[in-house]
Amino acid sequence: DAGVGVKVGVNALGRKNRLGLFNAPAAVICDLQFAASLPRQELISGLGEVLKISLTSDLQLFRELQQAGRCALEGGFYDTPSGFSIVERSVRAMLRELSGNLWESELDRSVDLGHSVSQSLETTLTPSIPHGQAVAIDIALTLVLGQYRGITSEHLVDEVLGLMKQLGLPVYEPKASVEVLWTALQDTERHRGGKQRVPLIRAIGDLPVFVSDLGEHE
Repeated sequence: DAGVGVKVGVNALGRKNRLGLFNAPAAVICDLQFAASLPRQELISGLGEVLKISLTSDLQLFRELQQAGRCALEGGFYDTPSGFSIVERSVRAMLRELSGNLWESELDRSVDLGHSVSQSLETTLTPSIPHGQAVAIDIALTLVLGQYRGITSEHLVDEVLGLMKQLGLPVYEPKASVEVLWTALQDTERHRGGKQRVPLIRAIGDLPVFVSDLGEHE
């Protein structure tokens, strides 16, 4: 696993990215011609991560996804100005989020939206769920938890879930039982300094609210 950040990792011991390094790249090449060769499910997965960064960092990116994201599933996304803009804004938003906290000394991280239970969903469920789809399911759960807590409005929940469905992203996984989700969150807590630090959305493009007192009943 590697990208525009400084982490590189490999799967080990039945877990995703369990072994790795902080290793800043000299350069990252984003050639969108390669994206044109991806299978549909990989494009959908990529949009799951784009959605994540838009929710915590860039309202305009979210609006561009609403307007042009569907084109990604029709083959012409990466040849259009709107497609290029979505990719560019995604990278810039991710770099803004990471730049002040490269070594993760601060563990309340907006980029952890969609990553509280998703990694366990990827590795424990059969058949396996691709990363972007697992992130989407995690985001959907986060939205509803935020609504339950009075942090996320019903309108915002409906708007985001509507976009997810438009992009072909799942909003629910029947095999993700309470036991599976709770075990996944406990595993995540262990590498977030002993706290859940689950980001809940209060406004699109705004800093999330971090909570560490979610209960199994929720």
